[in-house]
Amino acid sequence: RVSVVAVVVVLWAGLLAQAQDDLQVIPADKQPGTMLNRHLQQQAKELLESRRKTIADLNKPEDVIHRQRAIRGKFLESLGAFPDRTPLNAQVLGTDSRDGYTVEKVAFESRPGHHVTAALYLPAGGSTPPYPGVLVPCGHSINGKAAEPYQRISILLAKNGLAALCYDPFGQGERMQQLTSEGKPALPGSTTEHTMVGVGALLVGRQAAHYRIWDGLRAMDYLASRPDVDPKRLGCTGNSGGGTMTAYLMALDERIAAAAPSCYITSLERLFATIGPQDAEQNITGQVAFGMDHADYLTLRAPRPTLMCVGTRDYFDIDGAWASFREAKRLYGVLGHGERVEIFEYNDTHGFSQPRREAAMRWMRRWLLEKDDAPAETEFPIATDAQRQVTKTGQVLLEFPGERTAFDFNADEARRLEKARAASPGDRTGERLREEVGRRLALPANAPVVVVSGKTLVKRDGYTIDKWML
Repeated sequence: RVSVVAVVVVLWAGLLAQAQDDLQVIPADKQPGTMLNRHLQQQAKELLESRRKTIADLNKPEDVIHRQRAIRGKFLESLGAFPDRTPLNAQVLGTDSRDGYTVEKVAFESRPGHHVTAALYLPAGGSTPPYPGVLVPCGHSINGKAAEPYQRISILLAKNGLAALCYDPFGQGERMQQLTSEGKPALPGSTTEHTMVGVGALLVGRQAAHYRIWDGLRAMDYLASRPDVDPKRLGCTGNSGGGTMTAYLMALDERIAAAAPSCYITSLERLFATIGPQDAEQNITGQVAFGMDHADYLTLRAPRPTLMCVGTRDYFDIDGAWASFREAKRLYGVLGHGERVEIFEYNDTHGFSQPRREAAMRWMRRWLLEKDDAPAETEFPIATDAQRQVTKTGQVLLEFPGERTAFDFNADEARRLEKARAASPGDRTGERLREEVGRRLALPANAPVVVVSGKTLVKRDGYTIDKWML
């Protein structure tokens, strides 16, 4: 009986598969599952090729400067208007004295009622303030600034004469934006909140990068405001998601004299062809359409000193990294300072590994301390997560009454837009509304003629099925 049942199941599965094959319209060798992705990649390829031609024609300093202004304007327009700079209301909530450096536990408000937790590493002994200051945006670690690589780069900088400020991104470390009733993170992972905030932000004309970049700019405000930090000698270095933020901040904040993004910059063409688009804030809305690629993060700040730190076997493609570097090197040269942009490649995988940390530290010493030497990283102890904790409770939502979140800011903007619609209703039911919806969806003004091809006939018991492609 068992063998008979097995035969029946096998036969039924075979018939079901045959029936499904009968109804498949697009041949398997045409890879229907990747068709939309390939279509979008082709569109991107055409736009990126047009951009390459534009870059090839930049041969005079004024050409480069004109493009810098144009792309920076498009970048800022895409991000959406930033709020006014409000008081940081910074607090130092504790200190931790270590061998060769001191750590201050800092909290400040990047927006009213929206706290950023950070660790400020200050040199101790042998250095005299004011020190050069280096902002260290951390990558996508669940424990944020307490993650070992970000402690190590911060300690390395402090031990070599530079103050370092490493801060928690929202959704990481002490800045979870949603908690359960037990005070635990409501969303899993270190990037899920970024995605969820990003979805809401898109619906109100913003994006996740809007919030992430503003936190970074305000962190730089805090660093520059310190009496023991020289506001004319500021740098920025970070890895992975922190490399992303370094790329953005160094392109937009002219106070950043020296920059060293690690394990992020490649090219969009190679990114799309390999791992594809990444975390919410790593995709600037419309950037391919308005002509901004990864190389622009470098050239937007030209001719200020910039070091790309890359891994030969990183999943952010090395060929794309070199393509972006070559483009930047040429345009820095057009501006007369080709020596101010460099690349450091080490044969390892993704991460802020010791070779890249040392390269970033040496770059900062060269340009911020005017010491062109090569100190090495020695072994030193790393603090526990609890030792790097700024708040008593471990979460800003529990620590500060009335704490406001990125979700709240999306909701605020939605309410503002709702009031604006009510005040000026216009034509919200007729042709104008249909046109606006079509524009938002990027529908073509004139639909193409429908072409039918590959028509076949499938005969069934009592009926037939026509198959064709449009």
